[in-house]
Amino acid sequence: MIIFSHIPKTAGANLKINIENGLAGKFYLDYDYELLTNKLKEELVGVNIIYGHFISDKYNSLDVKKDLVCFLRNPTERVISNYYYWKYYPIPADKIITIIKKIKDGEMGLSHFANTEYSKTFYKTMFGLNKVSDFSFIGITERFDESINIINEKLGTKFTSQRTNTMDRSKDLDEIKSCYQEIEKANEENYHYYNLALKTFWNE
Repeated sequence: MIIFSHIPKTAGANLKINIENGLAGKFYLDYDYELLTNKLKEELVGVNIIYGHFISDKYNSLDVKKDLVCFLRNPTERVISNYYYWKYYPIPADKIITIIKKIKDGEMGLSHFANTEYSKTFYKTMFGLNKVSDFSFIGITERFDESINIINEKLGTKFTSQRTNTMDRSKDLDEIKSCYQEIEKANEENYHYYNLALKTFWNE
């Protein structure tokens, strides 16, 4: 079974389309950060891939052979993408948490967002109890096409590498440039995960 933790803003939208088209076998989409329940375990019998926004250790207790996969993106670029996605994209009212409301109300700028604990520890949060070495493969968003080819070869999937869900940030370039180095510094812990993934799976 493939456990594919879709870390937000790492180019996973196209993969969801691939999965819904059956390119990884029988699937289960999980966009719930709650803990694994016995009821859910029963629903997963015969499933080939679980995909969605969930902490990567959620299915550690599942008693099947598992291949854990995710994508990581340059942390600075991921934070920038996350911020402007929340700023401009229409979010359902029931999904608007405090940090999103502050961004949409103009009370939190890009620099402030980058320095929140939410942003600074994001990869650590999404990994949960798992380490980079617990993954079968970690793709890199900046090497999306190559990552897809490797995943298909290693796991027998048939994913395509078409990119979707890109945003035009040209109108925000001045704000981005003014605090880019500050965002890089705020992402030191996230870069630890990103660079370790590059070293482990990409020999860098």
